Amino acid sequence: MTPLSSVIRAFADGLKPEPDMTIDQWADKYRKLTSETSSEPGDWETERTPYLREIMFELSPQSDTEEVVFMKGSQVGGTEVGNNFIGYIIHKEPGPALMLHSTMGTAEDASVQRIDTMIETTPVLRERIKEATARKWASTRRRKKFPGGFLFLRGAKSALALRSTPIRFLFMDELDSFDRDVQGEGNPISLAVKRTATFARRKIFKVSTPTIKDRSHIEEAFKNSDQRHYHLPCPVCGHKQWLQWKGFIWQRDAEGRHLPETVKYQCEMCGDLIGEEFKDWMLANGEWIPDNPGHPVRGYHLSAFYSPLGLGFSWAYWVQDKLSCGVDPVKLKTWTNHGEARTWEEHAEEVDKNPLLDRLEDYRGAQVPAGGLVITVGIDVQVDRFEVVARAWGEGEESWLVEWKTIDGGIKDAEARKNLAEWLKQEWIHESGVKLPVAIALIDSGNQAKFVYDLVRVLRRQGVKISASKGSSHHQPEAIKKMKQKGGVPFFSIGTEFCKVAIYSRLNDVHEPGPGFYHFPEGTPEEYFNQLTAEKFRTKLHKGHEIVVWEKKSDQRNEVLDCEVLCLAGLTYLRPSYQRLATRLAVSSIGVTSKARVAEERMHDPLTRDAQRVKPRRGGYLNRWREV
Repeated sequence: MTPLSSVIRAFADGLKPEPDMTIDQWADKYRKLTSETSSEPGDWETERTPYLREIMFELSPQSDTEEVVFMKGSQVGGTEVGNNFIGYIIHKEPGPALMLHSTMGTAEDASVQRIDTMIETTPVLRERIKEATARKWASTRRRKKFPGGFLFLRGAKSALALRSTPIRFLFMDELDSFDRDVQGEGNPISLAVKRTATFARRKIFKVSTPTIKDRSHIEEAFKNSDQRHYHLPCPVCGHKQWLQWKGFIWQRDAEGRHLPETVKYQCEMCGDLIGEEFKDWMLANGEWIPDNPGHPVRGYHLSAFYSPLGLGFSWAYWVQDKLSCGVDPVKLKTWTNHGEARTWEEHAEEVDKNPLLDRLEDYRGAQVPAGGLVITVGIDVQVDRFEVVARAWGEGEESWLVEWKTIDGGIKDAEARKNLAEWLKQEWIHESGVKLPVAIALIDSGNQAKFVYDLVRVLRRQGVKISASKGSSHHQPEAIKKMKQKGGVPFFSIGTEFCKVAIYSRLNDVHEPGPGFYHFPEGTPEEYFNQLTAEKFRTKLHKGHEIVVWEKKSDQRNEVLDCEVLCLAGLTYLRPSYQRLATRLAVSSIGVTSKARVAEERMHDPLTRDAQRVKPRRGGYLNRWREV
């Protein structure tokens, strides 16, 4: 077919009447799910997730709605709705479309894992993509061409990509991972939406799990909508209500232990307790009801508690997961975001040092108390010194300060580098008698990147587990992210804001030993706490958008806080199995006891004194413990 005829065909396709089939009907007829993307591979059935039907209808051409917002929890099908939206466009309503992710990397992953899989398993889509390819319109990870239209897959970090070709269909997935500002040109969401302005019958779909209150893109979009919740009928009285955490009730045993498997939902009208076995019936008879009726934007909020039986996590799972969080604010944040589909409100604006000074404790002669199982180190590089912090971590990320030290001399000072190397090679005595080495050390490259890379390279050759790092200049919604090597050494991007909020939340909210609690030994100088609590955060307006900034409360130094950030980031990267570490520690401590007994017996035998030396074990971190 000639290029002219293809243009004529595309023009003719644009003149065709809107299809009678809605997106949910299209998915029921054509969509196939694979084991790679679904726990129930096979034909798509909207009846399994009836709450998605209205959302897909509003994205269909039969609806006049231009913008649909979906603020959701885990495992409720939000991304699959977006995939159905894309599939429908390719097959039934061709036109220019954009699928936007936070980065180009995640966009390409979605292209391969979801879009390509959907095309391959859906014959009507495969035929149209192949037809375009036959016309020498190549499809790639970043672009899918089909007769009458195209699909661009882009990352939200490029202002150029966000303001170029006009589009009619826009699907933005995981909005809350987008930056607040892209290359100084404004909000990436607003830039993308502007690309749809020239189309009278545009469709915009925004999907995300929420994150932080007042910084959540999806919460902001949901507030600017008709704010719908999915109301379920009570099997007893018929009253319709939307599922909220406060409605869940479960029992305890005679010893007061929680029994999550007994959970039921209490009807707000009749008070009857509803078992989860009624969930699918309630879902089938549910109804979306707006709290802000009349608004032109359709907004939908759905928690993970709505997941159909067999497709997502059960009510018992979410009860157990909530109980396991304890008072750890970081874990509670994750539960709130992914379970309730609500934003998390931070209470970490600043920390008062005085309550921390009042809880210094005796580690009973050991450098690492019994609960500490793995040691991470943070290193801050100053012009004339290294600031280093070693922290031990245990179950639930309870932690103990092991040592804070200043090593005089800058990164260019040979003696200072030697002293740092010796400090990092040391092992700290655990309460059991076992010696613990550094599991990971992160050093901030800052403005001395070349010298830091050289130092890291030398130290790694000497067996020190150290990597270079740098705080992310953008809002990074995770503690640590491995990047391409810099200067021939491992390099990590640190979510500084994320880590500081986590640390300050724990210092403010966790007051008793247990998950998330920060311990400090007797003798810790007040200057340590001055630096640990030296900052506060506030929200300010920047180029028309609210951003969060951390700033010093005074002229106080803050290197300790920077080191503690790196300690937490290092732990997040390790993701240690505390149970396995505890088991290994117990085995090693038995060896310590037996060898000490043998050594004492041999003290009276001059022929066997040389046998007291214990040879080091070979292997990875777990095998690097030494007996005293």
